[in-house]
Amino acid sequence: MTWVYLTLMAATLQAIRVAAQKHLSQMLSPGAVTWVRYLYGLPFALSYLLLIKYFFVEPWPAFNMRFWVYVVFGGVAQIVATGLMIHLFSLRNFAVGTTLVKTEAIQVALIGALFFNQSISHVGWFGVVVSVIGVLLLSDIRVAFHMSRDPGFFFNTSALIGLLSGCLFALTSLSVREASLALAHNNLFFTASLTLASMIILQTVINGVYLLYREPRQIHLTVKHWRPALFVGITSLVGSVGWFTAMTLQFPAFVKALGQIEFIFAVLISIRFFKEIPKPIEVAGMVLIIMGVIVMLILA
Repeated sequence: MTWVYLTLMAATLQAIRVAAQKHLSQMLSPGAVTWVRYLYGLPFALSYLLLIKYFFVEPWPAFNMRFWVYVVFGGVAQIVATGLMIHLFSLRNFAVGTTLVKTEAIQVALIGALFFNQSISHVGWFGVVVSVIGVLLLSDIRVAFHMSRDPGFFFNTSALIGLLSGCLFALTSLSVREASLALAHNNLFFTASLTLASMIILQTVINGVYLLYREPRQIHLTVKHWRPALFVGITSLVGSVGWFTAMTLQFPAFVKALGQIEFIFAVLISIRFFKEIPKPIEVAGMVLIIMGVIVMLILA
């Protein structure tokens, strides 16, 4: 059940990190907001790796090409997926795209079953599908459904970008697991932390080079606003520790489906702090997410 606790931790911190990034986006560009989660999280990722290594007294594993291929592929896929998701907000009908991004858990399960030999039982599929439907009910699915009456629904730009973004996020999750397992080490906490540190180093460099070339002024602003940037980096890193380790211990399809409980946290926050009463369709969405989670916990 360790993966369950790690996923719940990651989902909670992701909700907090997204709120912090929203605040930071008032001062930085989307590219810079993305970069600070890597840049300010990197020192903590390296510290966590060394802490795990010396706490468990583990030797460095034998690195291999399979590990590096999945690290590079997963790291680049996540950067591109994030960029596509941010780009959706500049499109008129972004609701369609963002709704399709939320199908990530389904895409993880499909791709994992087809290409990574991650067989899931019929009951497991039921839990994943039910939780995804719950998330869709909490999202802009009504707007997307209205747009779906347009014959060009599945062929407009935002729909294709949203679907591709969700697919790349799914490939990132699967790459994380494959990279960790490629090290063939008994301590999965150690391999997960090593995968996390390697991927963050890569993403920090790639995103940093992009900013230096396209938005050099933003680099100065990331230093100027270091306090909120540091908070984003820490919450992102601790959340990533939860995601990476959970996906090393369990199939990413289950981890991502369980992680969608994050949307319930967001609704509860809006009720508690903004006094917003959820609509019946949102209550139904939360019930479905909980049902999907219960099914997955029974399987675990």
